[in-house]
Amino acid sequence: MSARRWPFALFCLLCLLAGTHAQEPAYSAVVLHRHDQPAGFGFTTAVLAPDGSRYAYLGSGRGLCVFEIDGTELGCVDIEPVRSLDIRSLRWSPDSRYIAMTQNFLTYFVDADIWVADTEAMLLNNVTPDSVDRLDLNDDDWPGYQDMAPTWLADGRLVFARAQREAGAFTTTLYSALPDGADLAPIPGAAFEGLMPYMLAAASQAPTLAYNVERRDDEIFGVDMLRLTDNTATPLLRTDARNRALEMRLSPDGNYLVMVDEQAMILRESISYMATDTVGAKLLRLPAAGSITGAAFAPDSSAIAYLVSEAEDSETNGLYVKPLPDGEPQQVLRGSFRSPLNASYLFLWEGSAVLLFDHSSGELVVVRLEAAGS
Repeated sequence: MSARRWPFALFCLLCLLAGTHAQEPAYSAVVLHRHDQPAGFGFTTAVLAPDGSRYAYLGSGRGLCVFEIDGTELGCVDIEPVRSLDIRSLRWSPDSRYIAMTQNFLTYFVDADIWVADTEAMLLNNVTPDSVDRLDLNDDDWPGYQDMAPTWLADGRLVFARAQREAGAFTTTLYSALPDGADLAPIPGAAFEGLMPYMLAAASQAPTLAYNVERRDDEIFGVDMLRLTDNTATPLLRTDARNRALEMRLSPDGNYLVMVDEQAMILRESISYMATDTVGAKLLRLPAAGSITGAAFAPDSSAIAYLVSEAEDSETNGLYVKPLPDGEPQQVLRGSFRSPLNASYLFLWEGSAVLLFDHSSGELVVVRLEAAGS
């Protein structure tokens, strides 16, 4: 075999050993629009809707505004009633109509309710009111409930964590409800001792929910999976406190989970992902020559996109796509990008659209990202 053909043959052999196909789908990325909207830092965020046609933007001082991806403004929702808003809590409903949010109870210890903005009527509704505004930290019994971590199930229901403090101890239960708060009910088998879970991730196309586990007294940290078809919970991952989940998101089909831990967020090491079909899932680190500053699953769960920055060779900075489970990463766009979600290492890939913040230009960027031939 000639020296020129040997590297190619070795590459193909390695692909087969890794369980990949010799020919993987190529991806293309094109910048469609640039908007003068800082996002992802301070009190700014930009959240792409599930249909990929529009996004919600907070940072103009005019409330929560909704834009077509070309920048056409559709209207704004007054969110002034949501005092001490947790800007990282904003979540679109699967039909791209509603946005759920809550107050930042874990930071400011204010009473937290679930609020839902209707982006068609441009109205805001408190769907879990309890007539409590402030909490007394010296009181062992708190009136009302602390409603945290709103997200949406594949069937369009809201799901959130509800904590209650009695006799100095917390209990937390997962609840579900319709977007207007109707049919509020606890999820069977999802009641916990302590102030956890406070982080939820739902699959948008499957009855699957992931939540963080944090029992400091027992030094138990990790992620559990809840299958909503039979309400059975399975321990997915166990870590130490240093490597506990700080952010996480499920793939749309629920078969993969991406997790940001201290190594990624603080030490600037790589973001992890894992398959969810086995107990004790193995963490896999995304490969990169620099820091990985964002990740997102493809809408069909076939790939994971991620952002590389701070590489010694600036040409390697940019947007990458890695086919799942074992495909080779492909750089599809060069540049210095960050997630436009506030203080987040995760971004969104919805439809054929990706929303990014261009660190070099200070602009919000709409990228069309899709597999070749799609």
